[in-house]
Amino acid sequence: MKSSRISLILILLAAFSVLAGGCDILVTERGGENEPCEDSDCDAGLVCINDVCVDDQGCNDLCDPPGALRCHSNGLVVEKCAPVGECLGWVQDIDCGANGDVCDPNPHPHCEGCESNCPQAGDLKCRFGDDAVEECTDMGDGCLMWTDKESCAEISQICVEDPTPHCQDGCESNCPQAGDFRCRFPDDAVEECEDMGGGCLAWVENEHCANKLQICLETPTPHCQIECNDLCIKDDTRCSSDQLAKQVCIADQNGCMVWQFQDGCPGDYHCDDNTGAAICEVNCPSGTDTCPGLDQERCSPNDTLVEICAYDADWCRFWKLLEDCETQGWVCVNPNGDNAYCDGDPCVDGDECPAVGDQRCLDGARFIEQCQEDPIDTCRRWTNFEDCESAGEGFYCQNGSCADPCLAGHTCNNVGDLQCNVDSAVEECQIDADGFC
Repeated sequence: MKSSRISLILILLAAFSVLAGGCDILVTERGGENEPCEDSDCDAGLVCINDVCVDDQGCNDLCDPPGALRCHSNGLVVEKCAPVGECLGWVQDIDCGANGDVCDPNPHPHCEGCESNCPQAGDLKCRFGDDAVEECTDMGDGCLMWTDKESCAEISQICVEDPTPHCQDGCESNCPQAGDFRCRFPDDAVEECEDMGGGCLAWVENEHCANKLQICLETPTPHCQIECNDLCIKDDTRCSSDQLAKQVCIADQNGCMVWQFQDGCPGDYHCDDNTGAAICEVNCPSGTDTCPGLDQERCSPNDTLVEICAYDADWCRFWKLLEDCETQGWVCVNPNGDNAYCDGDPCVDGDECPAVGDQRCLDGARFIEQCQEDPIDTCRRWTNFEDCESAGEGFYCQNGSCADPCLAGHTCNNVGDLQCNVDSAVEECQIDADGFC
């Protein structure tokens, strides 16, 4: 009986040993220090902060100071430095992605509509300072942003650009001297040779030209610049289009070569660049100017052409044809003396009379007037046609014709005639006091 009990005990112990050895799911494996965790899944004496098991004694703060903000590595969340248990850790503050926005770290972490800051999804680069590998990520709707792919510093490594951005132990210098610059092609960026510590030199992006729609130029030192379409060669000179000034080729604010005003020529000089450098030479050495002032206008003597005072090949002033009015059946008019033009109805002031040849004799006027066309502006105007005094002294217009001014009637015919009156006295024919009869 006793041996049976011992046998039963041994069988039970063996069965328990088999069950204990083959059923791992019954044993909970907890996280050690600095190992990933979820909630409180850490070994005794450790707490889960930011998904990592840390010592709950003397707190291993993961951020500082309280209230500080940062963008999460996914680029979609603003995180705040806040108490987690007894320690400080990064916790979600704002979920930018919930509203279709992203976290923008500048000038301080905040949610903002996405503006692409990298060229192509999947591109990688090193972010130096905190040594992380960044990846160009499509945040949705085609918006591309740099987001953290891997933190080299957290695994005590550094980020190295060559051959592609990656984390590695230590560093092998890939540039000759700290402070040197170079252009990185084909994405057009300026890189600087920086000391990464321990004498390790590496090329680090200093300025990304392509993001500013610029290109990288190696000379005189590597720099970003707007792509130029140079218009000239530095220090060359030429004449302005009107040949009244000299221009010189200089670099504008973007370093592009452009023409700029240098000097104006004096009043009686013009610019000449036919033999090389632009120089000012005297106008019309022969002295044969035929018009007074440049750009002054006039009508030709027969009023058929508009002419302007211009320079000929020798820079002498002459009357140059500007417009032929006659080809349009018009005439040239110049009402203010310096602005001639062609006009189909040049009578600016308006006609005074209805038809050429009409006559009038206004009461009390000396002249019979006739309607005539002015040969200059073609206006019809009343002009003196017949002098009434040609019919006799003092004659004037009356009822449309020349009339005798002696309204009372003459009592004698010719001044100086003599006659005897009824009283047998001698009378002489004289002009009366009104001067007419």
